[in-house]
Amino acid sequence: MRTTVDLEGPVHVERLGAGPPLLLLHGLGSSHVHWLGVAPALARHHRVHILDLPGFGLSPLARRSPELIPANRLVAAYLDRLRQPAVLVGNSMGALIALLVAARERPARVAALAMVALPAPRPLRTPLERDLLLLFSAYAWPGLGELTRDLWVRLKGPDGLSRNLLEVCCSTPDAVSPEVVEAARRLARERPHDDEVHAFLAAYRSTWTYLLNGRRFDSLLRAVQAPALVIHGGRDRLVPPLVSRRVARVRPDWTHLEFEHAGHMPQLDEPDRFVAALEGWLDGLEERHQAAI
Repeated sequence: MRTTVDLEGPVHVERLGAGPPLLLLHGLGSSHVHWLGVAPALARHHRVHILDLPGFGLSPLARRSPELIPANRLVAAYLDRLRQPAVLVGNSMGALIALLVAARERPARVAALAMVALPAPRPLRTPLERDLLLLFSAYAWPGLGELTRDLWVRLKGPDGLSRNLLEVCCSTPDAVSPEVVEAARRLARERPHDDEVHAFLAAYRSTWTYLLNGRRFDSLLRAVQAPALVIHGGRDRLVPPLVSRRVARVRPDWTHLEFEHAGHMPQLDEPDRFVAALEGWLDGLEERHQAAI
């Protein structure tokens, strides 16, 4: 079911299933459509909520900021509307937002936390691929970033943008569900040009507050009290396994899984395995909880 909620402006939400709440958060340049391949399966045991953050998907900016901290507060406000603590699942930037919510903003509202391709401070020995490094370096600079992103969006066009996202984020983009591919194309044609430029860049730049400060990032990890699952792809071009290992060093008590053949969006590369891993982990938490009663 599609709906719109008012959180200081309209926020597009997809809801399906019944049961305890499970909230899915997309990454940078992404939207609810990149969860559609796994949402129906997750909805067998949960009430699934998929949000489009302001400036992404079908949620307009509406004078709101797309940056990390405002987005974190918006997610916290949405959790406040639910009747019970939720399982919070985020991919990429969405994982970083989920981490902020669980660590600082609404720890009592997070029953469990799953972070997929969580960005972390990057060791110098893990540089980005040359083309990605040039593009993302340009994005970091005010003025140059706007010119670069505007040109990129115009050259690619809606279909090219939706395709490029899959090529960067998936190890096997041609294997992604045709329904997801078509939904992403349709959505790209609807999105305002300014959101593709300004919302993207503002959100991207705001992540560096944590990705350039290892101590600040590690303090977030240590502050989380909810049980946590971390999933990363062995073929992730943006957050490779060496980057993800920082999280395992700081929180060895969390569950860490590597999908060796997946990219930055394991939920698209290996949807069945993703659902099985998440549901199996949640079932294990419930079994341990029941045994402790």
